[in-house]
Amino acid sequence: MRIRVVDYFHDFDRLRSGYVTATQFRRCVGAILDRAVVSPLTEQEFEVLMERYDKGNRMIKWTDFVDSIDKVFGAKKLEQTPTQCVLAPHEVVKPVRPPLSPDSETMLRDIIERLKSYVKHHGSDVKTWFKDFDKHNNGYITINQFRRGIPQNLLSLEEEDVLLSQYSDDVTGTVNYFKMNTDVNRKVRRPRFPHSQLVAKITPEYLNKEEHVPVGTEDLLHHAVSEYGPGGPRRDAVEDKIRKHIYKDRIRLIEFFRDYDRHNCGLITEAQLRAGLRLASLELDEPEIQVLLGMYQDASGRVRYRQFCASIDLVFTVNNLESNPLIEVHPPPREYLVQHVNELAPAEEARCNEIIARFRSLVKERRLLLAPFFQDFDKYLGNIGRVTRSHFSRLLSTMKLDLSDKDLHVLFKKFEDKTAGRINYMEFVRTIDPETYEQYQSRALVQAAATSDMPPDVPAHASTTLITTPA
Repeated sequence: MRIRVVDYFHDFDRLRSGYVTATQFRRCVGAILDRAVVSPLTEQEFEVLMERYDKGNRMIKWTDFVDSIDKVFGAKKLEQTPTQCVLAPHEVVKPVRPPLSPDSETMLRDIIERLKSYVKHHGSDVKTWFKDFDKHNNGYITINQFRRGIPQNLLSLEEEDVLLSQYSDDVTGTVNYFKMNTDVNRKVRRPRFPHSQLVAKITPEYLNKEEHVPVGTEDLLHHAVSEYGPGGPRRDAVEDKIRKHIYKDRIRLIEFFRDYDRHNCGLITEAQLRAGLRLASLELDEPEIQVLLGMYQDASGRVRYRQFCASIDLVFTVNNLESNPLIEVHPPPREYLVQHVNELAPAEEARCNEIIARFRSLVKERRLLLAPFFQDFDKYLGNIGRVTRSHFSRLLSTMKLDLSDKDLHVLFKKFEDKTAGRINYMEFVRTIDPETYEQYQSRALVQAAATSDMPPDVPAHASTTLITTPA
C-alpha cells in the first residue's frame, strides 16, 4: 500500500513534541490498519504496543513507533552513516505463519491452477464468492464463511485446509481472501525475446514476389510495397504529383512559404520547406522530398522556394506571359489529371481483356449501373474515386460478378492506383460500360452547374462541355 505512517500522527502533535496520548495513538493505528485493509488489533495487542512506546504518564512516543515501522522501506539518515548495512524488506518483515511442507506447496499450486481454470471458464471472480460475508469490504472473513463461500464440489476438505493454512491468520481467526484472489488472477509474465531474434512477418522482399497480399489487409501492408524503381522517384514524376494536387485544390503554393522568408530573399531552410508542404496537405515520402532538395537546395543548405513554386505553377499559367500576351493558355488535359489503368504483362493483359469482355456482356444483360454501387463506399473515403481492395471484391460479389482469386488480383493490378494503394473504380466503370459512364458523368456536370452560380464569363471549354452534354 506504500502508506506514510508519519502523516497520521502530525495532526495530533501540533507542537511536534513526538508524543501523543494513548487515545490518539489508538485512533492513528486504527486509521492505518483501515487504510491497509487489515483487521484491527485486539485490546491485548494495543496494550503491548503502548507498553513498548510509553514514556510515562500514558504519553506514547509515536516517533519511535514510526521509525520502527519505516524500517521496511530502508534505514534513515544514511547521509550521516553511508556505510550502514540496510536490511532487505523480507528480513525486516518476518513471516507470521510457518512455511508449508513440500507436499502442501505442490498441492497448493495445483489448487491455484484449478481455481484459475474454473474462474476463466465461468467468467467469475474469487471476490464474488465471499463479498456477501464481508460487510466492510476489508478482505477478511471467518473460516466458516470461507468454507461456505467455496463453490460446491470444487475442492475437498483436505484442499480447503491447505488454502486455510496459506491464507488464514491464527491470531484473529480470519481468512484473507483478497490475497487469494490476487494469487488466482496473477498473470504469468511472458518472456521477452532479444531484438535480434525477432523476425518481421512481412518484408518488402516478400511482397515484391508474385504471391498475392490477402484481400482486406492492403491498408496494413501497402506501406511495405515500394512504388519506385531501382533508381528512386524521378524528378518530373514528383513535380507532376504536386502539380496535380494543387490544380485539383486550386492552391497558391507560394503562400505557404512566404511567411518564412522574412527578408524576402527567396530562400528558406529545409525544415521550413517540410513545414510548408505539410501545411499544403502534400503527402510526400522521404525519397520524394530528397529529390526536391536535390533540385532546389543551394550550396549553403537553403532551398530556393520561388523557383520551386514557379515550376509548380506552370500547371496554371505560362511564365513571362506579359512578354507574349497573345499566347493561349489551356488547362491541362483530362489524360494528365486522371489516373489511368496500369500496363500488364502480355499474358495477364490477355486474361484481363477476357474478364472485361465477360463483365461487359453481364452488365449489358442485367442492365447494371455500376457507379452507384461503388460511390456508396467511396463517400466514406471522401469521394476520391477510389475504394479499397476488400470493398472492390465485396461489390463484385454483390453484383454476382464472380471471379477466381487469381483473376481478381489481375483486376487489382490493372486498376490499382499505386500512389494511394486503392482501386480506381471510375476507370473500371469507364472500361466496362463506357456509354453509361459518359451519361452518368454528364448528368453530374449538369446538376453541379445548375446548383452553382455560374459567372457570366464562362470559359469557352466549360461552356462547350455544358452545351454538348446529352440530356
